Amino acid sequence: MPWAPAPSIIAEALVEVPDALLTILRPGPLAPPAHIAAYLARSLGPVESPVKPPSWLLPCQQPSFRRLVAAIERYRGALLADPVGSGKTFIALAVAAQLNQTTPACLVPASLVSQWHATAARVGVPVELCSHEQISRGRLPRSTRGLVIVDE
Repeated sequence: MPWAPAPSIIAEALVEVPDALLTILRPGPLAPPAHIAAYLARSLGPVESPVKPPSWLLPCQQPSFRRLVAAIERYRGALLADPVGSGKTFIALAVAAQLNQTTPACLVPASLVSQWHATAARVGVPVELCSHEQISRGRLPRSTRGLVIVDE
């Protein structure tokens, strides 16, 4: 079957658009400037998923959890850079429980393997732990095909 001929665009057929934004925007009702400013400020913040966090996450950990879920769903990866002592291990395990259908691989320093094992068992999230040192010797996690958590 032959291709349909492409349309021709010639200068004589083009017309000036008086206001380019009006071709795509439709003005809505007027709103107070404070409402508009608040809306714009919210739109500049990180996107958060509406998923419900597990009950074992603290309220201060829940925004990081929702942001990670949203980032992983959108970009297929995320970086959690919360302060020391803020519970990044718990947040990562919550994300793994939310997103993963298979056992996630947790690549952690050898000194933290027992801590990760205990925390994962405590919250009931199965993980396959592998130390950075094992990886440097070519021993990778055996059967993980899903989420990979790297603890620096």
